[in-house]
Amino acid sequence: MTQELIQNLIDVMDIAHNQRAELTELLPPLQEAQDQINSPGHFFCREIDSETASFEHQHFLQLQEDLNQVYNQEQTVQQQYIPSKGEICIAFRQRDRQWYRVRNEGVFARKYGQEACCYFVDKGGETESISVRWIRQSLEKFLKLPFQIKECSVFGVKALTLAIQEDLSVAEKTALGVWRTILEETERLAKARLQAAEIYMEKIAEPLKPLKSAKIQCYKKMVPQLTTYQQEVSQTVNEMVKSQKTYNIDQTLTHDARQKAAEANDRLSRKSTGIFTSLASLQKNCAKLNTRRDGCEVKSTNSRNEYLLCLAASSAHQHRYYSTDLPDLIDTLDGDMYDHIRDYFLTYGKAALDVSTQEKSACENIFTEADLIDRNFNHQCFLYCNKILTDKVQYQFEPCHNDKCNKISKEHGADLQVDKEARKWATKIAKETKAIRDHEKTLKALEATAAGDLGSDSGTGMENNQQEIEQKIEEMKQHIRKAETAKDKAEARIEMLRDSGVNVDEWLASAQAESLRVEEDAMSRSSSQVSVRSDSTGKMSNEIEQTYTKYDDDDDFIDDTFEATKYDDSYLSHGSSEHAYPVPKRCRAIYDFQASNGDELDMVENEQLEIISSGEGDGWVKGRNHEGREGYIPENYVEMFGDNENIEFHPVTQSDFQATSPPHTEVVSPTSSIDPMRQEVTSYSSSDMEVQMTTNTMPVDNPDLSDGIWARALYDYSGLSDEELSFNEGMLIKVLRKDDNGVDDGYWEGEINGKVGVFPSLVVEVLHSGLKVPPQLSPPPVTITPATPAEEIAPSPLSPSYKQVSARSHRSSSQHHRKPHSNHRRSHSGTINADSYESAV
Repeated sequence: MTQELIQNLIDVMDIAHNQRAELTELLPPLQEAQDQINSPGHFFCREIDSETASFEHQHFLQLQEDLNQVYNQEQTVQQQYIPSKGEICIAFRQRDRQWYRVRNEGVFARKYGQEACCYFVDKGGETESISVRWIRQSLEKFLKLPFQIKECSVFGVKALTLAIQEDLSVAEKTALGVWRTILEETERLAKARLQAAEIYMEKIAEPLKPLKSAKIQCYKKMVPQLTTYQQEVSQTVNEMVKSQKTYNIDQTLTHDARQKAAEANDRLSRKSTGIFTSLASLQKNCAKLNTRRDGCEVKSTNSRNEYLLCLAASSAHQHRYYSTDLPDLIDTLDGDMYDHIRDYFLTYGKAALDVSTQEKSACENIFTEADLIDRNFNHQCFLYCNKILTDKVQYQFEPCHNDKCNKISKEHGADLQVDKEARKWATKIAKETKAIRDHEKTLKALEATAAGDLGSDSGTGMENNQQEIEQKIEEMKQHIRKAETAKDKAEARIEMLRDSGVNVDEWLASAQAESLRVEEDAMSRSSSQVSVRSDSTGKMSNEIEQTYTKYDDDDDFIDDTFEATKYDDSYLSHGSSEHAYPVPKRCRAIYDFQASNGDELDMVENEQLEIISSGEGDGWVKGRNHEGREGYIPENYVEMFGDNENIEFHPVTQSDFQATSPPHTEVVSPTSSIDPMRQEVTSYSSSDMEVQMTTNTMPVDNPDLSDGIWARALYDYSGLSDEELSFNEGMLIKVLRKDDNGVDDGYWEGEINGKVGVFPSLVVEVLHSGLKVPPQLSPPPVTITPATPAEEIAPSPLSPSYKQVSARSHRSSSQHHRKPHSNHRRSHSGTINADSYESAV
């Protein structure tokens, strides 16, 4: 019977274990705890009915009070006690700072020492891991008391399993659990500090008030007595000083009388009489002085005796004052003050020590639990509690009107449409794969650039550049994510087609081969040659676009593909000079270019140059001609030589230029067929997107520089007020006045198209009267091929790919038309000014 009961318990445990398989993976000790269950006695649950609940609760509270009263005295005792498995002992729970009876379910080693899995036999059947240093051996009187938890053989399995899952301390902790511990410990410390504050108030602050009052009264009482003592001492000292003064005077007179008497006796013994002094007068004077001397000696002796008596009395009085009167006075003033102070300080130190001990224990507990925080464990617990984040949503086919077919079918003439879909999505996979590779390559280049900028000197410009690169990196990651998502969707469609019997492998292989062929062709040539040849002949564009020409207008991935291509072009326009070819690189000029700034280089058509710097990604590169002169030239005005071309670098002469030019073509400056004073502006797209042309007109200024002072705008400028002029880069301004009352404040007065206003002088350069203003001409027209698909929209001139597309169109037009005189100007900002473009259009 017992074996059947154990088997039933194990079966129930397995069912509970299978239902919580995910949580079991999160808590490896659960299996170890289950392995310790060998008999029904290991399972417990609450069995208290409504009638006995209050009685049991009263017993539990009484037991709790007795445990705290006994074991709180041993809380700080450090003793090593390791209970055996199944033994009933007493454990201290940090959560509520109470002692409980527990049963040891096993001792295991942790990072910070040994811990025991304690089952609370009096508190709802909870299980918790407690350090062995907080476990005490139970006294016999507590073992005799009945347990609040009764045995249960069936429900105990679930109760114990849940208790272990929820409360068992494992090798990891959640941040929320540690935060709860911090709050609990903080609350406990706050209560301890409040209790300490109450102790300070009751046992220190309040008793100090009467002590202070008594001290003040005693001081007031003893001050007059101290004054009397000091007055008596002062009177004795004054008497001594008075006798000393009398003694000094008498002693001085005695000394003088003694000297005069000695002189008179000496003169009488020598009978030293003078002309006017007789012997009788000498004897009379000697007797008089001796008598005076004897009188002074008596008086001096009395004064000396008096002084010595006063001196002895003063010394005795001082001794009495310092040995008796003053110590008695100080003892009376002190009283029992220091005894009270000692008690107060002892009370304060004990209370502070208790608070510090609890604070140390709380910090150790927080430190121990905080060290167990693990990100993976927190993440898994979060996912387990939020099933919505892990339960995948998978849609199923819902047939309409009892439709029996749930697969892609070729019936009813749908085979062509199915093959078209297979070809379409196979090409989509190939294109997205190629886009992902290109994006990842660009992403690596941007990350390398960002890493290089971090090691360089910091500055405002460097910080702005770093922020721009980080923004591009984030944008590139988003493009990779979108491409991967589109690829996954296309692969899912392909798998659906494959499951339906469609031969998609053939289309996949064809699309992959086409993609590889295009990449190999692109690798064999430089980026500039690819752009020129693809734009001029349209061969590569036609080969690639043959895949799409038969698609419907509603193909959803065509727009996405073209958007990715636009983005790639924008990054190529920034990074082509840096990564498309190594430097130095030989090239040939395909247009004439006249420098307008001091750091630019003149060149003529068919002149051979050498690229020595790839520039900053703004469409300008640094070149060197045959004379050794260096300067910036437009990248789209030159054509790079291939690696297998052996070009001899020699200066270009006029004869060479005539020989290379077509004999039937005359080099002329192109003009507009609409209006001689209007100019045609054309926008172009890349070869992958087919070229479309939009034309607008803008006026061309050809002023006479001999009439006054003229200046050319170096940058676009928008006036901040009505009295300021607004103009675009390259416009000519007639300067009316440079200073105001002889003071140049940096703003000049000028005129543009009849409008007079002021403008900053830093954004213009003054033109000399002898300088000839080159006509502002547009690029030559280009041959337009029909766009495929027909609904394709040309890129906006304000898009990042505008520069690159324009450069390709320039080079493409050079294969069929005459070369224009360049009016291209290097941008200082590296970006297209939207206001400048709109004003030009």
